[in-house]
Amino acid sequence: MIEDTLSNSRVMIQDMSQGLEEINDLEPAITWDAVLILRQKFVSVIKGYCDLSLFLNASGVASRKLIKRVSDILWNTVRKDKMKEKNHFSNLYSYLTDSKLDCFGLALGVLAGCQVLGFGDVHLAMSEDHVWVLHGLDGEQSTEVTWHEKLSRDRRGEDISNESKASCWIYAGGNPVVCDRKMEVAAIVTALCPVVNCSVSSYEVMLFQQKLLWLLYDNGCLETYPMGLD
Repeated sequence: MIEDTLSNSRVMIQDMSQGLEEINDLEPAITWDAVLILRQKFVSVIKGYCDLSLFLNASGVASRKLIKRVSDILWNTVRKDKMKEKNHFSNLYSYLTDSKLDCFGLALGVLAGCQVLGFGDVHLAMSEDHVWVLHGLDGEQSTEVTWHEKLSRDRRGEDISNESKASCWIYAGGNPVVCDRKMEVAAIVTALCPVVNCSVSSYEVMLFQQKLLWLLYDNGCLETYPMGLD
């Protein structure tokens, strides 16, 4: 929401020497009530389209069928003409307000959807150009939840074999960044995009992102998330 507000509702700062402390005020202000409304909308979509009784198991962890179902919910409620790698599509705000998501945004939505349903074992796994989820008691299962332009077809819900992970560059040769919750927050911050159009970027978004990354760094959240140090 803040990314959208700063990149669309504010005049671009031309003086690059202006300090971060001078742009702390958001216009219009973001209220907690507005955040809660968006959260409730997301919860209603996920729970409204998922009969949890069909996916419960003795282990209490997310099954591949459940993850596929959450991915299906998001896939079927976005505008297909907007499912592209564009600016500002990497967050749930773009999904909840304009039904737009990119690859990372869809994977993030699956992660959040599984948390809404009470499954905390699901985590993001990332390479430089792709994202999928790990789940299970020890994160031993890998499942596709989004698409990739280099793959010949949609593979959402499919298992990612060890052979595929080791041999395919999309999966970083079997050595992806496996996220814990702190690293997932870092991934969300890293995905903030300051680009307004092909020739203009929001200095405010860049400074806001920089401040958040320093907070994450100071709290040890970037120690094992190299993408946040670029």
